Amino acid sequence: MKFTNSGMISLIEKLKDDHTKVINELKIILDALFRIQKNGYNDSDMKILRDKINSLYSEIKTHSLYEENELLIKLKTEVKYKRLVTTLIAEHRIMWDKLEILSNEMDKYSKKHDDDQLAELKLLIESIYELISKHINREEYKLFPEVL
Repeated sequence: MKFTNSGMISLIEKLKDDHTKVINELKIILDALFRIQKNGYNDSDMKILRDKINSLYSEIKTHSLYEENELLIKLKTEVKYKRLVTTLIAEHRIMWDKLEILSNEMDKYSKKHDDDQLAELKLLIESIYELISKHINREEYKLFPEVL
């Protein structure tokens, strides 16, 4: 199914803009994490991590639900898109779960700033970055070109 109406085109453009914002937020998170690794625990970078992770969770949840309700629901019934759409929706839920886990790990690290806890944070943040990057690529290079 190809969508040619201007509403669908503007929807895809909005989703792409959201993707750019999310990647930029993730880069800020990674930069703050790197500074903590290099310089040790500090309140300033911890605040950046906490604020950005909280806003990222909210942005991703809002974006994902909007995407599901405005785009994916229209494609889910078509055999051609069913597998991809199912994968994308499942990835949304995995992202939400991982970001909740990350928030809990942040609480632990805030109370006890040891290297093992920092290593856990790093692994989790890197896995979230990888998941989100692959998810965005799947949408922007597989799904979006198919429907436009």
